[in-house]
Amino acid sequence: MTSNITKTSKTIEIHNGCGSMFIKLELGKLGKPHADIRFGKSGSCQAAWVHCISVLLSLALRHYTIEYLIKKINGCRCPMPRVSGGVEITSCPDAICKGLEELGKCKEFESLTESGQVKQNT
Repeated sequence: MTSNITKTSKTIEIHNGCGSMFIKLELGKLGKPHADIRFGKSGSCQAAWVHCISVLLSLALRHYTIEYLIKKINGCRCPMPRVSGGVEITSCPDAICKGLEELGKCKEFESLTESGQVKQNT
């Protein structure tokens, strides 16, 4: 039996109105993506929601490109926006989009992007 052991993994940190968010993207040897999103603090209601979002994101990345998911999630606002590194983070979903944009630029995750999908299909 073949397992989906992690082939590559990268984590980035983004600061938003709820605190530090860590967005980790893994790609298994079988090519299955896994997202893990956590806050620097634990036990909050937001942490539970973000964990659920990371599970759904993992499933979505198996069928949709990073760019498509960003287009669907981007634009959400909350009452606690924050500027981090000169970039406005308007909500936790917006932070996830920013993280996905950064991770999508990594060569290791090219297969999850529109340009990687085109290459695979040709």
